[in-house]
Amino acid sequence: MPDSLLAVSIQRLGDLDLLVRSMKDDFAACIPAEPSNDNTHIDDFDHLCRLSELWVGGTYEIFRLLIVRNLRTDETTKEVHARLKLLRIPWEKYEIANERKLAGPLEMAQISTENSVHHWYEQSDKKSSHIMPSGITAQGSVAWLAVDALNREQLWIERLALSNEVNRAYDLAF
Repeated sequence: MPDSLLAVSIQRLGDLDLLVRSMKDDFAACIPAEPSNDNTHIDDFDHLCRLSELWVGGTYEIFRLLIVRNLRTDETTKEVHARLKLLRIPWEKYEIANERKLAGPLEMAQISTENSVHHWYEQSDKKSSHIMPSGITAQGSVAWLAVDALNREQLWIERLALSNEVNRAYDLAF
């Protein structure tokens, strides 16, 4: 976009992506082979999560801008934007992306519990909220369990895989 600082914003997100990738590599080396209650690296995970969320939010806004202004209308751009949206909306609004398009209540379950507790998420219920679970992959990348209201399904979205999709969409290589 001429006469804008979009290129600078994209460069900053690229720098942030490189930082998160290097942190991911360092973090992967600390992941125990077996599940553990060792909280030694909890602050590292927190920082990795925060920076990953910052990258997702900024990247989402760039893709949204490209689509809204009809600068990129290809399917790849729309697909990546849709995945970014599944992550960004719960963080910023504490609701499920596209929840206004939900046809009725959505059954939800807590994860990582012996006895799964099921509840219903209803857009009309003012007490309903959604805090997205997150985790760490074997590669040391942050992943989130996103809810796709349009398809009524949950899916894990890994930041590294999403970053690779963004880079492939624009012929960038790592």
